[in-house]
Amino acid sequence: MTITKKAIILSFLSGFLSLGLEVIWIRLFSFYGVSLPQIFSLTLALFLLGIACGSLIGKNLCQSGKGNINYIGYSFIFQHYLIVWQLRY
Repeated sequence: MTITKKAIILSFLSGFLSLGLEVIWIRLFSFYGVSLPQIFSLTLALFLLGIACGSLIGKNLCQSGKGNINYIGYSFIFQHYLIVWQLRY
């Protein structure tokens, strides 16, 4: 499999995972009794902050020459464990 196909697959999986988590977070936060627009804006703000931090880390990795597509896979595995740990509480 070429690096381009790997990047496309990882981009699709990243977007799919992010959208699913955003929906779950909105539903979980709505149980606290806050109105839906406030919950949506909080979730969107945190989501965009995560994208900004991730792109900054990715840029630094790529510019330093240490960037590798395997890091993306490792970050997905790390995210999986964080999500499972987070949803336990």
